[in-house]
Amino acid sequence: MDLRADNLVLPGRLAGIGLTLRAGEVTAIVGPNGAGKSSLLACLAGLITPQVGRVTCGSEDLATLAPRLRARRIGYLPQRSEEHTS
Repeated sequence: MDLRADNLVLPGRLAGIGLTLRAGEVTAIVGPNGAGKSSLLACLAGLITPQVGRVTCGSEDLATLAPRLRARRIGYLPQRSEEHTS
């Protein structure tokens, strides 16, 4: 099943990004600090919604998938864990 991004735009972070990730392939996303790598991955995981564009998993738009179903299709391990301090 392919994960596809079409024309993703997040102002100040992503500008018209498109790509297709295929099962069984290894893909590296590289670039300098602040280039939008983490924002792209968050969009691909359905954690943030782009202002323009869409992400599909197979034929399903991630924006329309229930969170539980999306979690069954896509795994995401952030670079840092969310730490809550009091």
